[in-house]
Amino acid sequence: MSQALIELALFTSKSLIVVMFVLIVLITFFALLAKGKEKLKGRLTIKNLNQKYAETTEELLTEILPKKILKKTLKDKKKAEKEKAKSEETQRNLFVLNFHGDIKASAVSTLREEITAVLNAASPQDEVIVKLESAGGVVHGYGLAAAQLLRLKQKNIFLTIAIDKMAASG
Repeated sequence: MSQALIELALFTSKSLIVVMFVLIVLITFFALLAKGKEKLKGRLTIKNLNQKYAETTEELLTEILPKKILKKTLKDKKKAEKEKAKSEETQRNLFVLNFHGDIKASAVSTLREEITAVLNAASPQDEVIVKLESAGGVVHGYGLAAAQLLRLKQKNIFLTIAIDKMAASG
């Protein structure tokens, strides 16, 4: 009888180990699957380039100008900024979108989301620049990309396309 209990306990422990192993494999698989879906959603990164360039300019002026002239220059700059803020002139915005195409034109969905976000925020005096990098690919995919760009033109938003790399086939 005690031998049967020992065999039962041994079988139960082996079964438990197998079940735990299968559960760990399944949990890992679904975690990786969820992480992959998260990457597909993408992110929209928004950077204020004016502020970045203003800081760079100020650092450069700090290095090259004498202290007296630097102080006067910065004071004049702040005064001009205050006057500009008082005038409440509508500021033009420049939106820069990156498009990295491939054979399947898989970046078109990302471009669509970016253009939708821009259309929700942009006004007709704003401008959009699309930096284009493409190795060529399916015609219908890039036709969809062209249709997305056409949405900007239909809203009277000035569009510039800067071609960085492009396929030579065609």
